Amino acid sequence: MIPGTTRTVGVLLAISVFALSATVHGQQGEKVYRIGMISFIPLWTWRTLPTTQAFLAGLHDLGYDEGRNIALEFHSADGDPKRLPDIVADLVGLKVDVIFRDVCGAGTNAAIQATKTIPIVVAACNDDMVETGDIASLAHPGGNVAGLNKMTPELTVKRLDLLKEMVPYATNVAVLWDPGYSEYVSNWLELRVRAARAGRGE
Repeated sequence: MIPGTTRTVGVLLAISVFALSATVHGQQGEKVYRIGMISFIPLWTWRTLPTTQAFLAGLHDLGYDEGRNIALEFHSADGDPKRLPDIVADLVGLKVDVIFRDVCGAGTNAAIQATKTIPIVVAACNDDMVETGDIASLAHPGGNVAGLNKMTPELTVKRLDLLKEMVPYATNVAVLWDPGYSEYVSNWLELRVRAARAGRGE
């Protein structure tokens, strides 16, 4: 993901979530909005990422700054997906205004299972969010999940085509992915369809 994309997500998050929250809570002066963050990396590492700086810059563009009117409730699973339900439960208990995820996958799934009321914003999802059931449709997501869908099934198929050009006699291709990181459902389906067609010489 490029920094500019994350900056855009920060802006979208500020517009869609904070504007809604302001309507719900009314004018309360300099309200501090709490953003729940779910990550697999430590906070100090997250702080050093260019995408993090772009994300915070996107919020700043609309007048939201950490330590003034937003607070980041950053919780890291330290690489252990089993900790995700407890992390999300903590965020729900803190009554955060929004839960932010950089990608879809186990962290987003845990958040969806834990709350149907707190908005969940996904910076970029590699899988089809409709296929995985995260949203109802791209035009009308419904529920409490929003974000950017990278529409990668088509790219996954293209990668197989490129591999076939590089190694034309390849007949068996292994696919590795971590289901804790991404569902990969749509990618896998498209990949199998293309592989079947290639096996028939189409």
